[in-house]
Amino acid sequence: MSNYTRWFRDGTIGATPGSKEITGSGTYWKSAGLNPGDMLEVNNSGVLLEIASINSDTSITLANAYQGTAVTGAAYAIVRNFTATMPSKIAAQTAELLGDFRKYIDTDMERLTGKSAYEIAKLHGFTGTESEWLESLKAAGEWTTLNNRTEPLTYHNAGAHNSIYRGKNLGSTITAEQSAAIRNGTFKDIYPGDYWSIPVPAYSWTDSEDVVHEEEGTSYNLQWYVMGCNAFFAKKNNYNIVSNHVVVWSTMGLFTASMNDSFTTEGGYVGSKMFKTHLLRAAAAIKATFGEEHILLHGDWLCNAVTDGLESGWGWFDDRVCDLMSEEMIFGRRVQSYKSPYGTNGQHGRTQFPAFALDTKLIQNVMGYPLLRDVARSNYFACISFNGGSSSIEAHSMNNPLVCPFFLVH
Repeated sequence: MSNYTRWFRDGTIGATPGSKEITGSGTYWKSAGLNPGDMLEVNNSGVLLEIASINSDTSITLANAYQGTAVTGAAYAIVRNFTATMPSKIAAQTAELLGDFRKYIDTDMERLTGKSAYEIAKLHGFTGTESEWLESLKAAGEWTTLNNRTEPLTYHNAGAHNSIYRGKNLGSTITAEQSAAIRNGTFKDIYPGDYWSIPVPAYSWTDSEDVVHEEEGTSYNLQWYVMGCNAFFAKKNNYNIVSNHVVVWSTMGLFTASMNDSFTTEGGYVGSKMFKTHLLRAAAAIKATFGEEHILLHGDWLCNAVTDGLESGWGWFDDRVCDLMSEEMIFGRRVQSYKSPYGTNGQHGRTQFPAFALDTKLIQNVMGYPLLRDVARSNYFACISFNGGSSSIEAHSMNNPLVCPFFLVH
């Protein structure tokens, strides 16, 4: 007998067109330990035929009927497959080739050869229909599924999801499954640009300058957009936020209100009526809309002093439900407030949210002038203009200033 760790060529064979049965003479197929999945070549034809079963030392059954010319006493070779599966490198290359075949069926393959991939398979011995050919590829484990080929796009973590803008409606309430996906850090089926369409519960405003979207005491729908996953870089109680979360914001605003009653930026953002009064009512509405159990409190390094129109003092403010955005969160840099120094902890709350980086149209869809927390210059705060650009507004202006706070949901 030959050395059976090499291709097997001992003896000769006979084969009949249309039959799966191959007979041998002077062969030792069963004794040699050949396996289903090994491949047979007849008369140096270059065509490899899959072996379905090794019946005896002189009998083999093919997976598909032999389509070559009738032979007796012919030379042959059996390609050994010692694990009964293709080696990993060959399997990967074969899967890639099969994927390309599927891609080019009736297009580039036909242009290059005049025949489709299926027609080529028939020339190499396949006798079934095209559907059966495709199924045979899958059954043989030689097909790479779409999910496998796009696996990098299906990773579930904050970094992967923050690179994809989707814009899907997540429903009219945050579900238990969505909350679990946020808290466990997979963010499965949640991406920047996705939004909940949730009505704000009925409530009454006590300040005459507040103007809600509909009649006082009624509820109204807002689209609450996901700005990013684990996208808020700041602290809570002087410790880094480690809880998984999504940043949420609405382009429509909860109501309209000026930053101050008078034409001043004294005390900066923290000294404003917006910070002291309006955001407290906004926080109550947000908790009522999403459920207090889903709100993750945060802290931030906020401006509390202004000198000659420039921010000059800051401090930590913890247990915040919501806050106005900074210019960096919107545009990625300071624009109106570019002359203002950042302070010793300026890195906190100073990162552009992924949704804005991926699709600027989200900024352009604002309904009025969303107020920002940055001091632009003496007596002016920064804001977003109607067309999504940067602008500034008088501290006491009531020219449609929208209160659009962001908050963290888990």
